[in-house]
Amino acid sequence: MANTIQQVAVLGSGLMGGQIAALFASIDIPVLLYDVDQETADENFRKITRLKPPALFDPAQAKFVTTCNYEEDLEIIADADWVIEAVVERQAVKQDLYRRIEPFLKPEAILSTNTYGLSREALSGEMSPELAERFLITHFYNPPRYSHLLEIVPGPETRPGVVETIAQFCDHKLGKGIVFAKDTPNFIAHRIGIFFYMMSLHVARSLQLSVETIDQVSGIITGYNQQALCRMADRVGVDTLALAARTCYEHCPDDEARMIFQIPDYMQAMLKHKWLGQKTAQGFYKRENGKLLALNPDRLSYRPLEKPAYESIRRARKQQSTPRKIQALIGSQDAAGQFAWEILANTFIYAANRIPEIADDVLAIDNAVRWGLGWRLGPFELWDAVGFQKSAARIKAQEKKLPLWIEAMQLTGSNSFYRQHGSDKQYFDITSGKIQAIPARPRVLPLAFAKSSDQELPGNDHASLIDLGDGVLCAAFHHVQRPEQNFINPAMLDILEAAFSYIPGKGYQALVLANPGENFSAGLDLRLLLKFCQQEDWEAIETFSKRLQDIGQRLRYAPFPVVSVPRRKTSGSGLALALAADIMIVAAESYCGLPESRFGLIPPGGGCLRLLENAIAAGEAQRSGPFPPVRKAFEAIANARISTSALEARQLGFLRERDRVVMNPDHLIYEAKQAALKLAEDYTPPAPREKLQLPGEGGRIALEVALEQRRKTGRISDHDFRVAQKLAYVLTGGERANAASPVDEQTILDLERAAFLRLCQETKTRDRIAHLLKTGKPLRN
Repeated sequence: MANTIQQVAVLGSGLMGGQIAALFASIDIPVLLYDVDQETADENFRKITRLKPPALFDPAQAKFVTTCNYEEDLEIIADADWVIEAVVERQAVKQDLYRRIEPFLKPEAILSTNTYGLSREALSGEMSPELAERFLITHFYNPPRYSHLLEIVPGPETRPGVVETIAQFCDHKLGKGIVFAKDTPNFIAHRIGIFFYMMSLHVARSLQLSVETIDQVSGIITGYNQQALCRMADRVGVDTLALAARTCYEHCPDDEARMIFQIPDYMQAMLKHKWLGQKTAQGFYKRENGKLLALNPDRLSYRPLEKPAYESIRRARKQQSTPRKIQALIGSQDAAGQFAWEILANTFIYAANRIPEIADDVLAIDNAVRWGLGWRLGPFELWDAVGFQKSAARIKAQEKKLPLWIEAMQLTGSNSFYRQHGSDKQYFDITSGKIQAIPARPRVLPLAFAKSSDQELPGNDHASLIDLGDGVLCAAFHHVQRPEQNFINPAMLDILEAAFSYIPGKGYQALVLANPGENFSAGLDLRLLLKFCQQEDWEAIETFSKRLQDIGQRLRYAPFPVVSVPRRKTSGSGLALALAADIMIVAAESYCGLPESRFGLIPPGGGCLRLLENAIAAGEAQRSGPFPPVRKAFEAIANARISTSALEARQLGFLRERDRVVMNPDHLIYEAKQAALKLAEDYTPPAPREKLQLPGEGGRIALEVALEQRRKTGRISDHDFRVAQKLAYVLTGGERANAASPVDEQTILDLERAAFLRLCQETKTRDRIAHLLKTGKPLRN
């Protein structure tokens, strides 16, 4: 049914409507983008094409958007299968627009609104019965390209087929995580998120905490520094959050926490002074003379940033996982610890009280909060993480009231909202009062749910072998200290080597390289590398580099199919390993690259060879000769290019023609398994390239001439020049390559490893690595 959506119309070309149009254009769906007049529509979409981060995967996809106006172009709206209204949040304006467009809609066209606060019941009140059957809320979260959540709110008269069509299309084609919400103010994610935000502001004022402390603590709780409350408010807009809070206050009269949604006095003053965040260049923070300043809410003035000096925060920072960080916070009695406990405990109670008002189960609330607000864990997952029974007892001891269903759950003997039962993840279902298996989602195969194996499979703190069923084995990376980065280390290589003893010898026929977390791999562990450099343990670096290359080659030419699953950040040695696979199943939001030149290095682990082979394969199709592919690979590596999408990764040469892009990241493991099974049907491993035709000295001189010009104009430093010179030597084939003398893959690997080791011995390279680890910023020396 998802295939019935062939063309879309978006009503309202503002920031949200324009970005929704760009999202459809990014999957090559034609869009009619309307506004009150042509000039407004044209100018607004021009702004959308210039947004940072970009709303489109590729600027060229803007061609799929046709700007229109209501006066001249309503007749062509009849071509649209789905019409999405995204105009100003005023009921009368929306209803007037519905009346205006209805005569032009084709009988089967679906109409939805992107409202974030108005009710579907009220908006459909003046619709014809025929249109009301095809009308629902589709709440895209901002920014639509990057936010995974789509809340769908059908009405009692909305036809089931309409809901199914939209849900399938948005799941499969747009890559959204679908949550069905009820027709209540702010739906699910915003309702919980605004409570958490407003509760935090009120508690912080009572404890006299600074803006920086609010952000430090909230960043730890949500699991992401970018979701720290005051920084997030500045990014989204203080006025936008205030409007959402007012919506709850005005339209939720029976909400037991209604008073929390009142806007604090200092925030009222911020609104009055137009201190709205990034859109007005000041909010909770502002930049002045190049320095970042923070708001003092008492004085309504700005001061230099202060680093919170709380023991609870210091202890939390030392922990390696979000649950342990939070436990360290709430276990402390200092002001920051009290703040963390109060906002968490009240959020737990508030989220529990919203069932069944806004959702029927904990799954919907947790998914909405994770996918929409970007938290690492939803509220019930957080409650489990800090210890459900212990925290519930602490809540009762403070004479806070737990919902009746929580007490009923405790009486059943359940001591958590979720639990792992064999290979199944289960949850407490409030309706039945029992533990139930989490319902399966089409095309979703989470690694945590993978099939239990009849044989014990190896694993360690950083990687494991997992049985995906049907003879497919998965090598899953899960770095214990830095799961969000998954730096490649020797323990991961141990598991990759172990896979060769299971395929095909122990009943498996294919291998998938994947990661249960957010990013595939950010490459080498620079802390470990710097340690070896400082100890001048060159043998350790040489051994690890050689081992990484050898495993890459074994994967590339294994007697069984290998499929890799690059997701989001996939760079350096992580990308080199992924490229060793027969095929990559790649998330549309994939940020791929070989950024080692920023650290004063070239890619190790076969990264140079893999990118060079990609460029040569593309060049062969164009009969370009030996130099253009080398130049393309050189430019991508020397400039440390990182793609902003899978589409750009293909343009840069990081993806091959055979690699597949998947919009929904939740589908990656399923699609990888299917690809592995398909390859295994009649698999023949590729043969190593024995003759790589490379330009040799002539090509190297051409690259160095261009580099010298960049050095003379100050665009690169002397050390940049030296790094790029080493890279050029490797990619052009060293001394042995020329037009008459091709080289083999091992020659490139040997050149790569020698150049990498030599650059590790450079003082300026070590300075770059140390500076990056200390500040998070590259050093140009």
